[in-house]
Amino acid sequence: MLDELAVIADARKENLLVVDVSPAGTAENQHIIGQLDPKQASTFERVTSLGRTLPAT
Repeated sequence: MLDELAVIADARKENLLVVDVSPAGTAENQHIIGQLDPKQASTFERVTSLGRTLPAT
C-alpha cells in the first residue's frame, strides 16, 4: 500500500504523513511519503528528534 501512495504522491508532487496508531491511540513510526522542500524537511526532522509538537511548558 505504501508503494501505491508513493506513486500518487510523486505524480501529484505532494507529500503524505504516514503514522502507525498504537492500540493505546498514540502515533508511532511516523514517516513522509513524497518529497519535502528543505524547510519542511528540517521542521519534520526537528519535531521527530524532539518527540513532541507542542512547546515545552
